[in-house]
Amino acid sequence: IVEFSDNNFYAAHQYFQKAIDKNKKFVEAFIMNGRALLQTGQKREACEYFKSAMKLDRKRSDAWQYCAFGFLAIGDTASAQNVLVKNKPDPEALKMLGQIEASRGNYVAASTYLAQAVSGGALPELLIDLASMQMESKKYKDALSTIRSYEKKVQSMTADAYCIAGIAAKENNDMDDARAYFEKGVKKYPQYPILRYNLGQIYFLQKKYSQAETAWKSLSDTMQDPSLYYMKALGAKQRGDRAEALQFIQKAVDLDEKPEYLDFLGVVCNSIGKKDEALANFRKALKIDPEFSSAQLNLSLLTQSVEGLETAASEMEKRLSQCKSQCSEMTLQLSVILYHQGKIAGALALLEALPDGQKDLKIIRHSALYLRQLREWEKSISILEKAKKSFVFDAKMNYELADEYLMAGHYAKAIDAFKNLIGDWNENPWRIYYQLGYAYMERNDLDKAKYNFEQSLKSKSDNPAAQGLLAFVYHLQGNAEQARNMWEKNLHDDPTNPMLHINIGLSMEKEGRYDEALDHYNEAHALTPDDNAVMINIGNVYEATNRNTEALHAYNLALDSKKKDLAAYDIFLLSNKTNNDAGAAEMLRILVQEFPSSPYTKRAQSETSLKAGDTAMGLKIVESISEKDPADWYTMARIYASASDFKKADQCLSMLPEEPEWKKARTEVAVKKAFAANDFNMAYSLMVNLHDTSFSVKYNMALAAFQAKRYSETIALGEALVKNAKGKDRGDVCRVVGNACFSLKQWEKARQWYEELAGMEKNDAVVQYNCAVASYNLGDVSASWEYYQKARELNPLLTNKDIENRYAAMKSPVKTGAVITDSIDDMYNNAVALQRDQKNDSAAEVIYRKILDKKNTYFRAWNNLGAIYSARGDLQDAVNCFLRSIEKQHDIPEAYANLVNVYIAMDSLSAAQRWTIKGIGHNPDSEVLRELDAKVKDLARGKNKRRKR
Repeated sequence: IVEFSDNNFYAAHQYFQKAIDKNKKFVEAFIMNGRALLQTGQKREACEYFKSAMKLDRKRSDAWQYCAFGFLAIGDTASAQNVLVKNKPDPEALKMLGQIEASRGNYVAASTYLAQAVSGGALPELLIDLASMQMESKKYKDALSTIRSYEKKVQSMTADAYCIAGIAAKENNDMDDARAYFEKGVKKYPQYPILRYNLGQIYFLQKKYSQAETAWKSLSDTMQDPSLYYMKALGAKQRGDRAEALQFIQKAVDLDEKPEYLDFLGVVCNSIGKKDEALANFRKALKIDPEFSSAQLNLSLLTQSVEGLETAASEMEKRLSQCKSQCSEMTLQLSVILYHQGKIAGALALLEALPDGQKDLKIIRHSALYLRQLREWEKSISILEKAKKSFVFDAKMNYELADEYLMAGHYAKAIDAFKNLIGDWNENPWRIYYQLGYAYMERNDLDKAKYNFEQSLKSKSDNPAAQGLLAFVYHLQGNAEQARNMWEKNLHDDPTNPMLHINIGLSMEKEGRYDEALDHYNEAHALTPDDNAVMINIGNVYEATNRNTEALHAYNLALDSKKKDLAAYDIFLLSNKTNNDAGAAEMLRILVQEFPSSPYTKRAQSETSLKAGDTAMGLKIVESISEKDPADWYTMARIYASASDFKKADQCLSMLPEEPEWKKARTEVAVKKAFAANDFNMAYSLMVNLHDTSFSVKYNMALAAFQAKRYSETIALGEALVKNAKGKDRGDVCRVVGNACFSLKQWEKARQWYEELAGMEKNDAVVQYNCAVASYNLGDVSASWEYYQKARELNPLLTNKDIENRYAAMKSPVKTGAVITDSIDDMYNNAVALQRDQKNDSAAEVIYRKILDKKNTYFRAWNNLGAIYSARGDLQDAVNCFLRSIEKQHDIPEAYANLVNVYIAMDSLSAAQRWTIKGIGHNPDSEVLRELDAKVKDLARGKNKRRKR
């Protein structure tokens, strides 16, 4: 099992096989051997072991589960189903049956099985799989209902669940409900791009262009998609920001020279007075698609004068007013003139007023075009869907409708429409696969998205749009190396793209490859020397590698960028880290004066209050941040946990993303809870799983281990920590390790650790006192007395009668005033008097030792010395003394009884039983030994019963 856990599967297989050879009915060994063989690719051999395990114990759940899994691994689905059907209604069997049906595309049957599994007690997360299958079956209301059931069963929904809920609501034409789910999802998972993209798209469709751009803003570093840039350009133009519109539409055209993008680039160029560039873009769009209506109209508009359009409109209106029948062509011509005049709503109204019988495909396409220009996507779709019932659409019209579905976020309809075009669309088939991949990606179906992007690249290798999003999907799936390889391939094709350098840098930074990340960030900055925002990335790398001076320089350069508030906040944090109070104060001043409403300002103010010890104010400020990021929730959780308000701490933790990087944050708060509940074993286990090598975590692990009485682990941790610890940290390590040595009665080590601590904290009375105790137990009475005197000088309240009596006995062995003669019996009597009457075990111990130095066979001294050690808890020393007493004299029941009682205390019942029998053999009339014999037997029976349970 150890080899298996370390991924040494072949070695594990060899050990499991040996176990099976020794015990042919060892079910666990058969199962584990099968699992090991699966990992080495020996699927059929693994399946045989799973079958053997199930034959040995058919009721054992993991046996039949792995047997079914083994059958699936070798492609024998029928046998797997046979095993699972026999184990219904077990939730795991129902779950696997549902997954089998889903793999066959039988989503209705799959949904039934999964619903039954959850009803039977399967984990609520299975409802997400069920909702996904309902989405595949286009049962959007059912999917939404399933997610709502899931929401009631869990404390916090996953990002996938929010995605499914939002998309299901959108496909169900409930845009407000969709927006609510996406808003909640983005609040909970602010870095999850698919949630953020969908939220931005809904804002865009609802003509909330500023909110759309805010939602999409953080996608720019990772998600390079031409349709996203196109929507961002449309939104920027609607907001009146033509420069930004030009920037975004140019990025879209760079990735994909789609007629629609070229046409809009022409529109934007014309709006800023670049008429020649506008004409060139319209003509380029028409060269790609001669029938592209919008480009035709826009080109026509540029070649006509305003006065000419006014005259043409007046004449056409006059002619149309005189038209009695078959006026549709004339109406269309007038609508085109109105469009050229910028009266798009009027152009649309003219066409909509025509009777349905007079609306041919030409009129329908122009109506849809006008609606798109007005950003009325749903109405445009409705017109085209209605027309499709009456007219035969060619591939071009079907493509336009599919594209409309995609723009409006109707991904299921878009997928069906694009699938139907495969084989019929020969103009640029790569784009069909690309848009299919895009639709799947936005539905969070990453495997199908990946497949279609790969198909798009096969159809056209020079395809930066598909390359970019395929890398993005790899990134989302956690395939960092494949994502980076794809970005590097893109970079080879487009070496001057700074965003690719940033993406590769982020990927390498996440893996701790800081030097390589730094190279890419520097290259990105060299390509865009006027944009210092990337200096924040450079500063982050320097700070991660403890190059704080270089980090500070980079952040200072970033102060001259559009991200000045973030740069100032980073300098503030770095200044606090390096104890540069003046630097922190200066950055706080900049934030407060220039960015009073920035969340970074509030975070800096909160940190300042917390550092000053004003926890209430620090909490109040961070609570006031309207759009909290995960770090804010973590700060609040830490504050609440420190105040032992774990209910609120848990509420804050539930707001953290379900992502690996936040596991540590959750664990740190869980550790605080465990400490508060005195559950030190739990605290220790949690910290072990953090795999954090920082001093603070390792030291807290040592503290938890000590409190949990795991003294050996405490010492091991401390010995490793002290190598690099300095100052107060080193003192704290010495103290906890010294205490652990005390607990284990390792007096020599305890004295070494506390003497080192005494060198650092010579005025600490407790430290001097502990040195005294350790020396006392080592028999070094003089050193013990010296440390004891220092401790008493520092704190007169500290007393230890054992040390005082031992020192007094050393100077004058008997304090009773009696004259000690050389008679051993007199010495023994005096020791007994000290031990029993005066309760002075230390002085008695000194005398017993002197007696034994003179006469090693004096069995009574051995017995009484054993009693002293037993009372102190030095059980092994006590055992040794009692054994020496019995060895010298066999017929002393008291010595046997003492020895048996010590073995009982040590939970060594077999040894206790053995010495009871021997004692009774030598002392058959001893009632004490017979009572002990009965007691030991009762204890042994109780222990055996617990084992059986």
